[in-house]
Amino acid sequence: MRQLLAFGVALLATTVVACSGESTFPIDQPTPDVDATVAAAITSTQTAETNFQAAVDAAVEATAGAAFPEPSSVAPREATTVPEPMPSPTAETLFPEPTSTPAPTQTPPPTAAPLPTATSEPSPTATSTATPSPTAVPVPTATLTATPTPETRTEMIERVRGAVVRIRTNLGSGSGVIVEVDHPAGTAFVLTNYHVIEGSSQVDVTVNDSTVFRATTVGSDVLRDLAVLRICCDSSFTQLDFVEPDSIRLSEPVVVLGYPLGDVVDSVRVAVGIVSGFQYDSSIDRYEIQTDAAINSGNSGGPLLLDSGEIAGINTYVVRAAPGAAAVQGFGFAISSETLRDQYDSMRSGVSAAVPTPTPDPRFSNGIYTSASRGWQINVPSGWSLDDSDISNVVIWDGTNLASVRVTVESVSSSTYPNTAAYRDDWIAAAASEWTNYVILSEDTNIFRSTADSSGSVSGHEFQTTFTWDDQVWEETSHWFVTGGTLYRVSLFIPSTIRALPAYSTVDLDLRLTFVSFRPQ
Repeated sequence: MRQLLAFGVALLATTVVACSGESTFPIDQPTPDVDATVAAAITSTQTAETNFQAAVDAAVEATAGAAFPEPSSVAPREATTVPEPMPSPTAETLFPEPTSTPAPTQTPPPTAAPLPTATSEPSPTATSTATPSPTAVPVPTATLTATPTPETRTEMIERVRGAVVRIRTNLGSGSGVIVEVDHPAGTAFVLTNYHVIEGSSQVDVTVNDSTVFRATTVGSDVLRDLAVLRICCDSSFTQLDFVEPDSIRLSEPVVVLGYPLGDVVDSVRVAVGIVSGFQYDSSIDRYEIQTDAAINSGNSGGPLLLDSGEIAGINTYVVRAAPGAAAVQGFGFAISSETLRDQYDSMRSGVSAAVPTPTPDPRFSNGIYTSASRGWQINVPSGWSLDDSDISNVVIWDGTNLASVRVTVESVSSSTYPNTAAYRDDWIAAAASEWTNYVILSEDTNIFRSTADSSGSVSGHEFQTTFTWDDQVWEETSHWFVTGGTLYRVSLFIPSTIRALPAYSTVDLDLRLTFVSFRPQ
């Protein structure tokens, strides 16, 4: 009803607007009755409203049973069309009236998903069927291991010195090294040179510069100059091992340990050098190591060690002079561990290798050497060596004690120097270029030698001197003989330290007999 009323009011308003303007009726037309017009319009409107309400009531009655059907009791039927009046488009558009039936439920627009916040989502709770995450393999933590400090040479020597021993016999002295210890029995086996104990009736071994043990000879190899001794008893014996021969390198540092110079020293001595070379002596089937480390009388039999403290060799001999009388330094030799390893077991088991019968030296006849070119003669002690590669400078030496006898021959004017006295008037003994602290201690003109053919005798002149060479003090006795236009100089050299050896008297006898046995042509 409100709609219809409003619709009428609107229509009236429209009419009012239209009437407020300029009249469209002709002037000569009679003036319309306004009240009558309004009343007619109202009556018409009321009649239309009555008809509209009747139509609405009929439509409501027709659809009342279909609004809320009973479950499973409503049969399908055709929809009944309820005629509706055609409302004015203007009225429905401008003034829509909600109906009494609920408006269809509209699907709400999708709610915009909120943007994720900075708060992290909680981890989902794992169920029993969830695949477990792989267990991370722990990365091993690096353990800082201290790098061992390399052993210094001083520490090495302190560690091994108890295995280096002094050897004394009734004839001489030398050095040795313990290479095997039988701890249950308290015994030790000492390796040394054969020449250190050769001919002796008693051998004593001093350990740690203090304790003396009586030694017995277990086995020997005279050809290769080796011997094994046994000492007993002490639970504190220590031993040194042989190094693998292939691990010894040229120029590698080496250490000589031993007791040089006999009783001149009272404790172990150390000399340092390098491996200078290698050689093999086929005549005695022996491998040798050359070193420039100082090796002196008394070092024989002691060890030549690497910085590891392992035995590279056994110190054995030194070359003091080369052929031609040239002085030599740094030419020491040790029997290599290659030979030591090969021969030790047999000597340890009690074997003493037989000495092969030496081939007679054609230069000697009944122990006498005769110069093929000059005709002079001299006796050579058994076991001594002789080098006559330079016929004007022949050297005879005892390898054990470094003593030697040298014979040099020089041509002179027979008219100017018919005898030794004439030559001595113009010349005097002098030091070699390598010698220092040279001193002439005495001279003697009253010496004589018979000739090689025993046809006469020759007068000579003697000089007693002393000098320093290769860090050792040496004593020299030199005899000069001039005859037939030839000067013969026969010199005896001996280190002063030999006098301290127990066997000095034996050595001195051999030296003196050789020296005075010279006979000029």
